[in-house]
Formats: sequence, C-alpha cells, structure tokens
Amino acid sequence: MAFHPLAARPVGPVRLSPPARLPNTNDTNTLTRDAVSVLASRDAKLAESLTARYGRDGVPRQYLRLVPYANNIHGIAYAARRYVDKPVADLS
Repeated sequence: MAFHPLAARPVGPVRLSPPARLPNTNDTNTLTRDAVSVLASRDAKLAESLTARYGRDGVPRQYLRLVPYANNIHGIAYAARRYVDKPVADLS
C-alpha cells in the first residue's frame, strides 16, 4: 500500500492515465492549442475531485499542510514551530 499525502489512510496503487496523444501536425499554433486544452481538462478534473473530497475551504488547508518550505520543512504547522516557535493557532 502506498501513502498518498492528501489521504487520511493508505491508498492502493495509483494508476495515472497516459497523456493524450496530440495530432501529428506541423502547425505549431494548433499543437500548442491542443496541448493547452488537454492540460486544462486534466487540471479541471483534478480540481473538481479535490473540491468534492475536501470542500472549497479544505483544499487550501490541505495545501498548507503539505507545502514545502525552506530547509526541508513540510507543512505550515512544522514551519510555524521551526521559524517562530509558536503553534499555528497562535499565528495571526
């Protein structure tokens, strides 16, 4: 079992779908437009699933809980203790 950082419990193997194939064309503008639409679609699906799982307020909370800071510090709680020697609840 793998541990997903946003999951409350271990999750099974993560299966990522392969990137969509772009049309074989020499038109750079079309290729760029198609690549952007593929990425935007994938990002929209991810945003929708995260919002459904954690709610609109929960997504930024999860991000702050996991975001890397300097000196190999991960998460706002550890960063607050490390840099200002206060718990997160005492920060303004």
